[in-house]
Amino acid sequence: MEALKADPVCKWASDARTTITKIGDLDSLSTLTVWHLFTYDDVTAFRDLKLNRKARTAHIRKPILNNSEIAAMETQSGHTMPQVQAFGIERRWIVEELPEWDLLDALSHCYTFLARLVINCEQDLIRTSRDLLPYEYPETLISEIHSPECMRAKETDRLDVISPQTGHASIAQTKRIEADPNIGPELEKRYGPLKPITRNVSSPLDLVDDLLQHAKRVLVADGSHMRFYQLFRGGSAVYGEVVELGNRTDKYLHSLRLAEMAAKYRADGFLEIAEGWVGSVAEAESHPAVEISEQPNRKESLSVTAFTRTEGPLTKWVIFRRTAFGVVFDEEQTDFVAWNFLKPLAQAWGYPTDGRSPLKE
Repeated sequence: MEALKADPVCKWASDARTTITKIGDLDSLSTLTVWHLFTYDDVTAFRDLKLNRKARTAHIRKPILNNSEIAAMETQSGHTMPQVQAFGIERRWIVEELPEWDLLDALSHCYTFLARLVINCEQDLIRTSRDLLPYEYPETLISEIHSPECMRAKETDRLDVISPQTGHASIAQTKRIEADPNIGPELEKRYGPLKPITRNVSSPLDLVDDLLQHAKRVLVADGSHMRFYQLFRGGSAVYGEVVELGNRTDKYLHSLRLAEMAAKYRADGFLEIAEGWVGSVAEAESHPAVEISEQPNRKESLSVTAFTRTEGPLTKWVIFRRTAFGVVFDEEQTDFVAWNFLKPLAQAWGYPTDGRSPLKE
């Protein structure tokens, strides 16, 4: 009991139960906040403000910019300011006694705290009664106790990213993938001999060269290549997804989700294969609201990007053209920078995202 009383969130939960059962409903301080997102820098700042609870309380009643402020900035800049690319809408259930906590997060914390307390008590009982109890909990079980999946509200669970052009929320599709050890012969029949890629590697960066060659053969055979990413921890693949993205809104939500999934799986490495567009820097600077996919002289590209917490990023990519004779590839390029959509992930890993980080502009 003393341990529960010493934890401020658990003490609040106990007091809240008394209030609800004997007095009435909790006094709410819940908020719905709308954020204007112009670039991936804004997406990164948005995530930082959400996760840094102490800094967040100073903005709890006021978005970064309101509509009148945006209009004033557009007037002062001579209408050269980039248009809003997306709106981030976040709901938070808050009570006055815990302004830095979302209620679901607070309840999840209480569950985990109580579960560890119960397990530790039973472990102490086992240690003092080994002759009576023929089992004991392994230390790994005690250290890895956490709340059920249904109690863990992810960053994107409370968030909608809405396109100002359509008024619709992002509907980016994701599908978790698992390795199939029996699919090898079918893949070789379609794509030719493939160099085996083991599940455990010294670094995802070591896979970039071979995966780009594999991806080029897939593109030639199928005419397209799905966007696929994988997360690593200590050289072992821990999670992978196929992702379907549409407009900029989907990409903003995807960038937030990458940081979220990396935190969930305690990942320290990232690898992605994707098709994309390469456009003119001059065109992007003169028309910042126009997506690269809409530039008149855009080119298609295929890329493999690896990024680790300790080694930084490595990207190998190639521009390709579709002709009457099939897909034709230009010369392969190598960059030691990562794409802008990785800025939230870089922030989660402690990289600066203020222009000094190795991220592609």
